[in-house]
Amino acid sequence: MSAFHPKNTAPAGFREITEEEFAKSRFFIYGPKEAPEYRQMRGTEEGEEFPKMLSAYLYHMFDGTGFAMSSDYWAGKIRYFAFGCDHKYVGLSPAQSALEGIKHYGMHCHVSKCVKCGHVHQVDSSG
Repeated sequence: MSAFHPKNTAPAGFREITEEEFAKSRFFIYGPKEAPEYRQMRGTEEGEEFPKMLSAYLYHMFDGTGFAMSSDYWAGKIRYFAFGCDHKYVGLSPAQSALEGIKHYGMHCHVSKCVKCGHVHQVDSSG
């Protein structure tokens, strides 16, 4: 755990991404679950220190991941970041879901579980 106050740290898995990666991200599909959070970060939860403080708006997503944007006023640039697990989902059948203790709602229910962190994602495709 970092020696910094939690609000002065970047969330776990904090990493810089390209503008193209951000443009093609889930940010524009699902949108954040709440209003953005503003942090002035000096390092990561894992203990890495930044060369200088990073001010950014953090957008938390429904699946424990998120995105951040930071403006470099003097360079006239925006930096983009992602955080949290880089999910790798595998689909679960109704029988597999039952073994995991996950309610499966039938033919149009699609249940996936991240093999890295265990996050469960369900989608009803019945329209």
